[in-house]
Parts: sequence; C-alpha cells; structure tokens
Amino acid sequence: MALPAEEIEELLNLDMINDRAWTIMACSASTGEGLSDGLMWIMKNVDKWLINISGLLFKYEWPKPYNDK
Repeated sequence: MALPAEEIEELLNLDMINDRAWTIMACSASTGEGLSDGLMWIMKNVDKWLINISGLLFKYEWPKPYNDK
C-alpha cells in the first residue's frame, strides 16, 4: 500500500529541508512505472548540486603528501 506524497513529506519532516532540492515521485519497482521520470529528475538536478558544491571543493585545502625524508 502506497502512502500519499503529503504523508511521506510529513513523516520524514521534508519541509525542514530548504537548502537542497527534493521531490517525491510515485514509482513502482515491480512494474518500472515512474522510474524513468525519477531518474530524469535526478539527472536534471544533479548539475545544480554539483554547481553548489564546486565552490566547496576549491576552498578545501587538501592534505599535503607525506614526505619521510
């Protein structure tokens, strides 16, 4: 039995997440219905996520290699 999207949102307190994109999409693992839509949403939104973290990657100071001389 599937829960309505509104109930899932409430149970997981998703309304508290406001610093990243999220969505609830109906899908069926047994029939595959809705899976391509969900994957398309991920593909469209992963670019936005990568752009958001790209600044963090360049600000991070990577550890210097160990030199045992």
